[in-house]
Amino acid sequence: MGDNIDSSRHAPEEEVSTVDKSMLRDLATAHRRVILGLLSGIIFIVVNGVVVITLKSHPNNVLELIDELLVWVMVGIFLFNAIVIYRLASMIGPEQAIGILYILLLLFLTPVGLFMIWRLCRKATTILNTNGIQVGFFGADPTSI
Repeated sequence: MGDNIDSSRHAPEEEVSTVDKSMLRDLATAHRRVILGLLSGIIFIVVNGVVVITLKSHPNNVLELIDELLVWVMVGIFLFNAIVIYRLASMIGPEQAIGILYILLLLFLTPVGLFMIWRLCRKATTILNTNGIQVGFFGADPTSI
């Protein structure tokens, strides 16, 4: 996994060796996890908003407990996203792994952080497409590589 993937190594028409397929499969898995992590963050924001609005209009012990549990869910989602973003960045290149520290800090400045993560995912998509792998909304299917 520590191997860097360089999109300029292969022409799109060339056959990819089994070693390269393994690296591409790892890249596709990391790419998909980043996308799913971001989607889970969006779902969390919606659920948290509904709980907070409901809690303000109808105070309830169960909703207060759910609200407290959601704090731990948020921490878990943040840690998951931090790990998968770092892994994807380190697969693309070491300079990306250093830059990822800035991205993690920028997650608190949501628009800038999301733009940087989008660029990282775009780079992974380009590498996969260059090697002839179809990438959909949820990334490439690692089992199809």
